[in-house]
Amino acid sequence: MSKPVVAALNGMALGGGLELAMRCHGIVADRRAFLQFPEITLGIAPGIGGMVVPYRRWPDAAPVLHDMIRLAKRIKAEQAHQLGIVDSLHDGYAELIQAAVARVDKLHGNAAPPAGEPVEIAELAAVEPIGPGKAVLSKEVIAIIEQAIRDAAAADTLDAALEIGYLAFAASACTAAAKEGVTSFLERRKPDFEQTG
Repeated sequence: MSKPVVAALNGMALGGGLELAMRCHGIVADRRAFLQFPEITLGIAPGIGGMVVPYRRWPDAAPVLHDMIRLAKRIKAEQAHQLGIVDSLHDGYAELIQAAVARVDKLHGNAAPPAGEPVEIAELAAVEPIGPGKAVLSKEVIAIIEQAIRDAAAADTLDAALEIGYLAFAASACTAAAKEGVTSFLERRKPDFEQTG
């Protein structure tokens, strides 16, 4: 896309919404906003580039991204700004929108896509499968996510990396953990991943 697109985060940037924001050419945020990939709490992997695009745009943020994707760790807009994910922080909606428009103007003619070549990222250290509120997470789905992150970072093109991410999402969606995670969400109960792996 040649025209610059800027995301303005004005609260919770979760899951697919965060993935869409990270595909934009720039991100501005209200200081009170936060970012989170909660998919693992449902027994699934991020589905539209979350295991690929952030690493290609901010490889130095990989250690934080690893925990966000594998353990559903939430980060505040201020930390995202320090990592370079968020371009600027603002107070209130009006200021945020003005900043988004200014960022679009600044990016005009310079709207670069995520890296098309392989990227080097920090190693995925072993983690305990414990998420928010000390919830037990699916080891099987964490393993799918980890393999996808490694393979996507090493892929020769962005398209190939995205395909790896899409296939990993599909693999996670076919697990017993995904069935348990989605069912428990619909039934408004905590999932039991200890029985699914």
